[in-house]
Amino acid sequence: MQLGTYILIGLIVLACVVYFVYARTKRPNSDIQIEKGNELVKKGEYDAAIACYEKAIGYGKYKKASKLTALNNICLCYINKNDMDKAEEYAKQCMEISSTDCASRLMFGRILYNKGQFNDAIEFYKTFVTNNPDSAPAYSMLAMSYAKLGLEKEANVAVNKAIENHFNGASQLRSEVKGALKSAAAVKKKRADELTDLEESAASAPAAEETPKAEEKE
Repeated sequence: MQLGTYILIGLIVLACVVYFVYARTKRPNSDIQIEKGNELVKKGEYDAAIACYEKAIGYGKYKKASKLTALNNICLCYINKNDMDKAEEYAKQCMEISSTDCASRLMFGRILYNKGQFNDAIEFYKTFVTNNPDSAPAYSMLAMSYAKLGLEKEANVAVNKAIENHFNGASQLRSEVKGALKSAAAVKKKRADELTDLEESAASAPAAEETPKAEEKE
């Protein structure tokens, strides 16, 4: 092989190295941005984390996995910011990208729960556990959703299913379900008492005197 050929190969290799370094420093890839975002999430800096994940989506627009990860993380940031409408928007994007992504579906169920849409959350989680019968997190949220509506039997069944599937934090789950059931019972009793008071007030109120009709003039 001639010397000129060696020089050409060397220049090509050098060009590749220079380009790689430039790409790493001037245009970070999606994985780097996702890692930065994750570190910011640990610090509670959700807006800055979202900005990193948005950059990751731009850099990884041809990488489905990177985009899905970034979108899921943005969704989680908005849940932590208690902005359920924005969180729902991103959760739906994730579910459109992947029909089998469990993370986005679990978050979507959590969004319904956080919005107080407990009946919708129950139906969602019931469908989810039918397709993912070993999902302890789904059973735990199903239990909490039942508890919020005061459905003790159903809540306890879901708690047991979560524990059967090795849910991490069984004692805390039982405690939270118990608390939610107690709160639901208190709300139900208060409404019943208010209704009773209204009925008693209506029964004890004097009957309204009938206003005599004015005589018609001929």
